[in-house]
Amino acid sequence: FFAYMPYDQSGSGITTNFDNKTISCELPVDMHASGGNPAQDSTAGQEAAQEFVYAYSSGYTYETDNGNVELNFIHPLTAIYFKLGEAHGNTVIHSVGLSGLHNTGTLNVSQNPTQGDLEYSDWNIPTGATRGDMTISINKTVGGSGSQGIQLNSPIGGPYLVMPQATATSQPTSTPASTEDIYITVSFTWNGTNTVARVKLGGDGWKPGYKYTYTLTLGDNEEDILANVHVVPWNEVEYKNNIEIE
Repeated sequence: FFAYMPYDQSGSGITTNFDNKTISCELPVDMHASGGNPAQDSTAGQEAAQEFVYAYSSGYTYETDNGNVELNFIHPLTAIYFKLGEAHGNTVIHSVGLSGLHNTGTLNVSQNPTQGDLEYSDWNIPTGATRGDMTISINKTVGGSGSQGIQLNSPIGGPYLVMPQATATSQPTSTPASTEDIYITVSFTWNGTNTVARVKLGGDGWKPGYKYTYTLTLGDNEEDILANVHVVPWNEVEYKNNIEIE
């Protein structure tokens, strides 16, 4: 049994291959929603993206299992959030994003029966795959009022769905081995000075089924920028119900 949600995969960035027992992803990076304006940033594609879960169960028979099949649904992707920590008042945040990430890969669902069995290295990145940049327009002023303002310790954006992968060259267990670092990018203006900063993510890679919240501290220049990360599992809610299949 190979089950998945949503049934309509048109907005999930995921395609299924039943013969090979695999799922493949092509998530929005510098891609846009159907009919979107190419001049827009990559937020357009992410707005159309949907969470995807799957379950794979093998070896069940009507005789041995009384017609019942247990399905354990798995989150194969990673969710990214951005949050504002500290910043000078009247700082204008133009954009935040991620630089140098892969967005295409294939996962064999038959090899990972539970969420805990799944690692980012289980996603196979095609040979020669290129990396892309995700840029999210913010255009809000720290301490401002209304829709154009943003306050300290407030969410900047998210969730953005990304493919689990190594985030630093120090993680050789990725498939293939990581040869580049992934960066957080942020553009902001304070006191008449525009800063475009890039901060290495580092860490232990993006794990499937986890949410990563990156809190940015925007100081006087690029060297003052910090990126603290808070990692939590995707909410797990036990759901038991008998569904009859004819």
